Amino acid sequence: MLEGKYGAYVSHNKVNATLPKGKQPADLTMEEAVELLAERAAKGAKKKGRGGGAKKAAKPQGDDKPAAKTSAKASAKAGAKPGAKKAAPRRK
Repeated sequence: MLEGKYGAYVSHNKVNATLPKGKQPADLTMEEAVELLAERAAKGAKKKGRGGGAKKAAKPQGDDKPAAKTSAKASAKAGAKPGAKKAAPRRK
């Protein structure tokens, strides 16, 4: 048994299982620890780190976002048509 930031837990072969609330580490038997680890392994481990995980689905561009506010004078000074986008600079 180990004591972590969020409470006591048991660990075996890179599988960690937290103890249920109200359960004292001294009262935990080996059978209970093995059962907790088996349940945790069945659930699957959480993905760690950046990237490599499943990507979130993109939200559809709809009316849920407010439109950008630009004045007609500002766009006329820039020489752009209303609603036109600037081209992205090329990368080498």
